[in-house]
Amino acid sequence: MQYGYLFVNGLTLLNAVVGFSAMIVLTLGPRIGWSGPSTLYIAALLISWALLPDILDGAAARKLGVTSEIGAQLDINADTTTFNLATALLIALTPIYSINANPLETPGRLALGVGCALVYLSAGLVRSAKFTVTEPPTAPVGRYFYGMTTNGAALATAALVMVAYRLPEPEMTDILLLAVPLQALLLGPLMVSRLCIPDVVQHLAKGIAPRWPLLLLIGVSPFLGTAASWCGVVYLYTYILPIGNALLRRPLK
Repeated sequence: MQYGYLFVNGLTLLNAVVGFSAMIVLTLGPRIGWSGPSTLYIAALLISWALLPDILDGAAARKLGVTSEIGAQLDINADTTTFNLATALLIALTPIYSINANPLETPGRLALGVGCALVYLSAGLVRSAKFTVTEPPTAPVGRYFYGMTTNGAALATAALVMVAYRLPEPEMTDILLLAVPLQALLLGPLMVSRLCIPDVVQHLAKGIAPRWPLLLLIGVSPFLGTAASWCGVVYLYTYILPIGNALLRRPLK
């Protein structure tokens, strides 16, 4: 049983380690010779990878019967590191790194990035705090949450950065400059909203959410490109299906 706790908590800590690594990349990338867009892409990739241990730790804890209050708090702290702090830093630096600029030489871009990042970070922290004290909404089938999850918001941010990186200039610069910060202003209210958002991972695993869009996007990835297909998957299961479900069919309270 002790090894089960160590394994599950190790997965949770891996989430935090990957998120902290993304912050190191964002801080030191240009200093070691990486271009700004490449730094953003690598950090976004790390944030996306952190979702895997974040999903597996909860599933493993339930499977092994080693759920605990300490593990739950550790999971929230790890999520805060990766999906709140690291993602907010990614948003803050995107307008500057998109043109390889010095932050002190572009105060307007710096203000745009930091302002939108603060909105995102504040909403994410409120969302995490509410998650610990608010009972989730009840529904006839599947699990739901109040508001968009922080990992879903972080994944949407990372996906947009990754797909923009694959575009030619000047489209890449325009998307990184405007779309990523503006999306943060949308994600903030969604995270603290009272919309009843389904647990997409659980709904996919149990066949409640449709799987054919996922298979379709995987099938066309050789033609669209991996980044574009990945962005399509993330947006479909982070925005379109969950929010559409929340607006059209709210679960029972």
